[in-house]
Amino acid sequence: MGKSRNKKRKGQGEANKGKAAQEKIPIPQKPQAIKTAAAVAFTGTTRPHEIVLKVVLAIKAPVISASTSAGAHGIDVPFARTIKGTPYIPGSQVKGRLREAMAMLVENKFLSISEDQIALLFGAESVESAAQSNAPRRGTIRCTNFHAVAPQGDGVQTRIAMDPMRGAVKKGAYLVIESPFDPGKKVHFKGMIHFVSIDRENMIASVKAALRWIPSFGANKSVGFGQVIEVSIKEETGASQVPSQVSEDPAAASGEPENNGHQCLQLELVPSLPFCISRPHADDNLFQSETVIPGSVVKGCIANTLNHLAGRSLDTPIDDSIGAPWTALGRHFEKIRCLHAFPAPAEPSTNPRNITAKVRPSQYPLSLVRAAGRTFDIALCANPGLVLGQAPIFSVDWKQDDYKAVEKEMGWTGWIPTHLRVRTAISGKLRRAEESQLFAMETIVPTGHAWHSRIDLHAIQDPKERAAVASALSALFQGGLKYLGKTKVDVRVTPTFPRKGEGEPVVQPLSSGLYVVVLQSPTLMIDPKWTSTKVSGGTFNDARVDLELLKEAYTGYWREASGNKLDLIRFFARQRLLGGYLHYRFQTGKPYNPFFVTSEQSVFVLELSSKASLKDISPLLTKWMTHGLDLPKWAHTAYADPLSPNSSQATYRTCPFVPENGFGEIAINMPCHLEKKPKEDEFKEVKHG
Repeated sequence: MGKSRNKKRKGQGEANKGKAAQEKIPIPQKPQAIKTAAAVAFTGTTRPHEIVLKVVLAIKAPVISASTSAGAHGIDVPFARTIKGTPYIPGSQVKGRLREAMAMLVENKFLSISEDQIALLFGAESVESAAQSNAPRRGTIRCTNFHAVAPQGDGVQTRIAMDPMRGAVKKGAYLVIESPFDPGKKVHFKGMIHFVSIDRENMIASVKAALRWIPSFGANKSVGFGQVIEVSIKEETGASQVPSQVSEDPAAASGEPENNGHQCLQLELVPSLPFCISRPHADDNLFQSETVIPGSVVKGCIANTLNHLAGRSLDTPIDDSIGAPWTALGRHFEKIRCLHAFPAPAEPSTNPRNITAKVRPSQYPLSLVRAAGRTFDIALCANPGLVLGQAPIFSVDWKQDDYKAVEKEMGWTGWIPTHLRVRTAISGKLRRAEESQLFAMETIVPTGHAWHSRIDLHAIQDPKERAAVASALSALFQGGLKYLGKTKVDVRVTPTFPRKGEGEPVVQPLSSGLYVVVLQSPTLMIDPKWTSTKVSGGTFNDARVDLELLKEAYTGYWREASGNKLDLIRFFARQRLLGGYLHYRFQTGKPYNPFFVTSEQSVFVLELSSKASLKDISPLLTKWMTHGLDLPKWAHTAYADPLSPNSSQATYRTCPFVPENGFGEIAINMPCHLEKKPKEDEFKEVKHG
C-alpha cells in the first residue's frame, strides 16, 4: 500500500516537472540536490542570517482566493480583500503550499532536508504528554499576505454541478464567483517571506525551489483556476547577519545619561498588521481577540524573537546558552517583568486627561457607575445609596453609549476596528478542506493605535548585569519584535528609558486615610478550594446567597499580603474561571482544576489596621506598585514547579499568572475616586432592612 502511494506521488512529481519545463520555471535537478545544514544555536563565528525574500507570483486568471465575508448582491464566492479593497492571497495559504511543495521535493530526492529542518520552518503538532506539557511547536517562517498589483474589474465566473442520474444541471447547484481579473490575463501578487538560517545560500535556494514547484494558488485549482506561470524572487538588501555585540549603555547613547538606573523601559508597540490575542473561549471554532496585549505575550514575543535570531526552534527555553550578544539577557530572562500593553490613540487625544501616544493609560475601576447620563465613582461611599435619586448603573448593565462616555472621560481608547477571517485546514492527500477543521479568527486592526507596556528589571540586583540586560533589550528592539499573536505579525518597538526619579511611584493615603487598590491585570488572589472559617461548610457557591463570604475570603488575602497591616473595608470585584487549554498547557497530568482569577478593574478599599502605621505600610505599597502583587502562599503550593531550583515555588512553567508575566499589576488612589465621588446633595444612603 505504501509503495503504490509513493509511486503515485512520484508520478505527480514528474507531471509537475514537465509542466515547469514548459513554462520555463527552473526547478532543482537530482544531481544538484540542495543540502541545508541543521539549525543550531550559533556560537563563535557561525552566526545566523535574517533573510527576507520579496516574491512576485505571476498567476494566470481566472483566480479566486475566497473571502469569508459577504460579497455583493448575487455573488456566492467573493474575492478576499484587505480593508482598503485590494484582492489578496492569504499568507497562510502561501505557507501551506510552500510546506507541501518542500515535502514533495524532499520525497522525490530533489532536496536533502531533514524532517527536523522542515519542522523548524513550518512547525509541528503539539505533543500531548506530561513531560512536554502540551507545549506548542511553532514554525519560524513567516509569509505575508500576497496583494494583487494589477487593475481589477467587476467580472464574474459561474459554475454548475451536473445531476448524474438526469444528465442535467443539479437543482440549486449554480455558483457565481467574483472574478476581478479577465481570463487569460497575467496577474501579479506581491508578498514577502521571512526566516533565519545559518546556512544562508542553501536555505534560500531550497525555499526558491519549493516556491517554483507550486503549480497553482487559490480555490478551484482542479478546473484550472490560479495557475502559476512565473515566480520572481529577490532577496531584500539590508537583511543581514545578527549583530555580534550591543552597546554597553543604551541610555547614555540615546542622550539620557541620568536614566533610572536601567530599572525599567517604557515601550510603545505598533503591530504592522492585524493581530489576534485569543481570549479564553468555550467555542473551539471561534477565536476572539483581546484588545489588550498581555505581558506574557510581550515576553513571549521577546523569547520568540531571540530564538528566531539564534536560528533555534521557537519553543527552546531562553537561558544563557543562547550565546552572545544575548547571554546576559538569557541568564536573567525569568526575572524580567513585562506589563500588559494597553492601547491608546497613536495621535494626541482630546480627552480631559490629555492621553498621548507616549502615555500608558490605566484600566478604569469597577466602582464607576452611571446615573442621569453622568459618571460617578462610589468607591469611597460607605454604604449603598441612590445617585441623583436613581439606582446607580454598574458596568455589567451599561449600554454602548455608557461605555463610550466612560472611556472618553477616563482616557481609555474606544472601539478598535476588527476583521473576521474564516480558515480551514487543507488535506494534503485529498486536496480539499479537512473535516471538522473550519474555524473563525477575529483580528484587531491596529491602524491609528499604539500599545504601551513597560519592562521592569528591578529583580536583577547587580547594576552591571541590569545594564547589560537593558542594553541587550534595546538592541533587540531596534529590529522590532516578531510572532505577535496567532497571526505572527511584526511589531515596531520604541523603547524609552525614564529619567532618574521619573515615574517612580509615590503613594499617599486619601484624606480619609484609605487606600483604593484597582487591579490593572487579572490576579490570583483567593484559593478556589477556599472554605469559610466563620460559616460551617461555607464555599464560593454559598457566596451567591451570603454576601459576607466573599468579603471574608478577600479579607484573608489582603491580611496575608500585607502582613496584617491592611484591613479590607469594601470591594467591587469580578472573578473568572480559566481552564481548558490553560490547564492542559500548565497543569498537565494533574486533576482538572481551572485557574480562579480576580479580573482586572476590580476595586479594593483598604485601611491601616490598628497595629500598623503609615511608616510601616509605605514601603509595601511602593513595592506592590513597582513589582506587582505577589502570588499568595496557596498558589505556590498548588502550582509548585518541580523543575525550579526552589521546587516549592510556582513559576511561569506551571502558572501563567505570575507577576513576571504582567499579572498582579495595581493602581492605588486613582484621581477619579475623589474627582467623581458624588457630592453630599447627589448621594442618598439606603440602609438594609
